[in-house]
Amino acid sequence: MKVLTNLERLAATQALKKLLDTTTHFSICTLDELIKLLQVAPDAKDYRALHLLHCVKWRDMSPELRQEAQEAIMRIVSADQDPVVARLKLFEESLNPTPKKPGEETVIFNSPSFVQRLLK
Repeated sequence: MKVLTNLERLAATQALKKLLDTTTHFSICTLDELIKLLQVAPDAKDYRALHLLHCVKWRDMSPELRQEAQEAIMRIVSADQDPVVARLKLFEESLNPTPKKPGEETVIFNSPSFVQRLLK
């Protein structure tokens, strides 16, 4: 991953928050732009699977699919970091969030602190 300028880091943080916002839909376009900015090489299988979900509303995905997609996004934007597993462990609290209200969707990987720490 390249060293980001402050503007790039702020823009990437905002884009990642938008990408993981489960009140909207998944956009492969935003992921493509993050991949270019971060200069990472995504896993081809993860990328192809995510490409199929372009414009699908997060709420229309099963909880399992939503979690798998969000984890794949994090693997992609974390690609080429050494070691990725250690990086993701820093954000363990984001892996098992609790729903805000009964019946409300669980949002994974969307806390501002998680996104900011990931892109440092």
